[in-house]
Parts: sequence; C-alpha cells; structure tokens
Amino acid sequence: MFFVAAITSSCKQQTSPTNTIALNESMMTNEPLTCELLTDFTNASDNENWRRVNDNVMGGRSKGDMEFKDNTMVYAGFINTNGGGFSSIRYGLNKNQLVGFKTLKLRVRTTDSHLKYRVLFEDENRSSINYNNTIPLEKTTEWQEVTLNLSDFKPSRYGNELSRPVFQNENATAIGFIISHKNDSNFKIEVDWMKLCN
Repeated sequence: MFFVAAITSSCKQQTSPTNTIALNESMMTNEPLTCELLTDFTNASDNENWRRVNDNVMGGRSKGDMEFKDNTMVYAGFINTNGGGFSSIRYGLNKNQLVGFKTLKLRVRTTDSHLKYRVLFEDENRSSINYNNTIPLEKTTEWQEVTLNLSDFKPSRYGNELSRPVFQNENATAIGFIISHKNDSNFKIEVDWMKLCN
C-alpha cells in the first residue's frame, strides 16, 4: 500500500496534510507515529555518501547524476535504451538502520510523472539482487509526500522481477533511486527529504 498527497509549500519545517493523515491513522491504532530523518540534504559531508550506478557497468550508455542545491537533491540524466537502459544512485546505510521501521516517507517533485521512478534497497547477502518499489506520482509539478511500506519492496535482478527472496530490513546496506524506460528519455526528479517511520 502507499499514500500520496500534493504539497504546495517548499518549507521543510511546515506540517503537511500527509503528516496529519498519518498521525490520525496512527492514533486510531493506538500506535504513536515515530519517524527518523534519513537525510534532508543539508549536510555537505553526508551528501558525499551518494554514488552513481548507471547501465555503463553493463555496456549501456545512459547518464544520470545528482546535484545538491537549496537543501535538496536533484537527480537528472538521460535514459539510452541502446544498452542497459537504466540509471540509478545509491546512499549507504548503517548496519541495521532499517530495523524497527515499517515505512519510508519522502518528499519529491518532478515534471516526469509518466516515468517509472523507483526506490531501491541493496542487500548485503545478494549483490546481484535489489529490492525496489515504484514511487506513485500524481500529475503535478508541486511537491508530493509519498509513503512506501517496506514490506512491499520486491526483489529484482537486472530489471527482472523475482518472486523471492523476501526483503529483510536488517540486510539493507544502501537506499537509492532507479529510473528505467522503454524509450530514450530525459528525466529529472528533486528530493527534499527522506524519513523512516514505524
């Protein structure tokens, strides 16, 4: 399951409608919502933990890179289907950093809502398998807050979905974004912050 809401303010401190909905749902189940900031791109040294992984590793020609400005991360590039046809970026996690959390919240905006942007996790025990989940985007240029259940992340190998193994939070070593498309295409998505929540 996922939840998505369009946000019209760019202020990081402002309480959003999505946050209010999450709090109300949490109160109904008598479980207080607890979130931990994963990154908000305000720390220059922390931003250096991001790295590129494009399809060049398999002979592809796609390009993608991240830029940090105004306390956000802009991930942009070009998908070339003459080869691997994907671009991705990764951010290293501490050991057991996901343990105890059930959801990932992120605030993003893009003009490319027709493209398939996904969040991925790397697994310390399976170098060739990533676990990913599509970011549900509305057709708007405004900021959107999205909540993804960690239990909904599915395994894939080189873009091909697998039926198993099931994602284990404690095995995650990195989080990132991946974009692939069946046609050559420019892409650009901006990320304001990422949080882990129970």
